[in-house]
Amino acid sequence: MRRFAPIAVLALLACPPLAMHARAQMTNPTPAATASAPDQPMDLQTYLKRPDYQSAILESARNQMKQVDSACPASALKPNWQPTVIDPPRFSGGKPLNGVWTERVEVHGCGALRALNILTIIHEDGKAQIVGMMPGDTHTDTPMMQKNALQYAEAVAVRAAPPGCKHLAFVDTKFNGFIGAPSPEVTDGRESRPWREVWTISACGALYDVPLRFTPNARGTALAGENPIKHPG
Repeated sequence: MRRFAPIAVLALLACPPLAMHARAQMTNPTPAATASAPDQPMDLQTYLKRPDYQSAILESARNQMKQVDSACPASALKPNWQPTVIDPPRFSGGKPLNGVWTERVEVHGCGALRALNILTIIHEDGKAQIVGMMPGDTHTDTPMMQKNALQYAEAVAVRAAPPGCKHLAFVDTKFNGFIGAPSPEVTDGRESRPWREVWTISACGALYDVPLRFTPNARGTALAGENPIKHPG
C-alpha cells in the first residue's frame, strides 16, 4: 500500500476539545499571519519570546520540512511571531493556563517561498503541545477539519502515484477563493461560504495538484475533489 508522509495534525485525535473550537474564523487568505504584535496581550508577547518556545516552533518547522522536502536541507526558516489566536490564552504569574493559536513560518531557499503553519495548544497542566499543521494558506484552520480534509485528499491524490512509488507527501496548499453565497445553515461562527483550494503533493519526484471544494453546512463541511493534475516538467 502506498503511504503518505505523516502529518502531525493526525496525532491530535485524542486531544481535548479546546483544540477544535468551531469559532475559529477562516475569512483571511493567510490565517496564520493576521494578528499584529501590538494587539496581543503582554503576557502572550512575553511568552512568544521565550527561547524554549521559539526553539520548539523551529524544531517543529524543521520536522515538517523533512517530511515535505527532504532534498532541501539548506532552507532558511523565518517565523513571524504574530500568531492567530483560536482560543485566547489566560496567564497566571506569567505562566499560561490554556490557549490555542497558530504560528506562520516562512521557508526561504530551494525554490519558491513556502509557508508552514504550527499549532500551539496549552493544556491544563500549563504544558505546550506544538504540532505541525498543513503547509500553505489553506482555510482548514482547526485540527479536526484538517484531519478530515487530509484523509479525503489522500484518497483522491493516491490516483496520481506512479506504480511502485512508496513516498508521497503534501507539500503545499493554496486557497483559491470563495465560490458562493453564505449557507444559512451555518450559525455557529464558522466560515459559511463555500471555497476552493488546491493541495499539492510530491510523489517520487513529481508534483501533482489536487483541486478540492469545501462547502460548509449545519453538520460541518462537505468535501469534493477532482483528479490530480501533474505539474509540467
